Amino acid sequence: MIVLEYQDGTFIEAKQGSGGIRCEVDKTSKKIKMILPQGTNLIERRTALRLADTIARSGYLLSTGERVGQGYELVFDEKGTAIPERLKQSPRISYSTASIGDVVDK
Repeated sequence: MIVLEYQDGTFIEAKQGSGGIRCEVDKTSKKIKMILPQGTNLIERRTALRLADTIARSGYLLSTGERVGQGYELVFDEKGTAIPERLKQSPRISYSTASIGDVVDK
């Protein structure tokens, strides 16, 4: 398992015992488990959530040169801090997946 810890607006490779916001990338199950500990503020959580979503889409380049996380499922472990469901959804339209009618009608 690879642990990515959120620090100063980005994820970095970390050791297993960190206590902040982090993502645990499991290559065998192809899942990224995002851990949001109690006491983190909403801005940090939202920024980390956006970054984790980016990692799940395009991957994370490790120091070894290996890219992990691309196409993985993103799951949450919100230890005492619940992010409202409306904040988990991106307000942006993905033009690669939306049809022309969806974009024009909005």
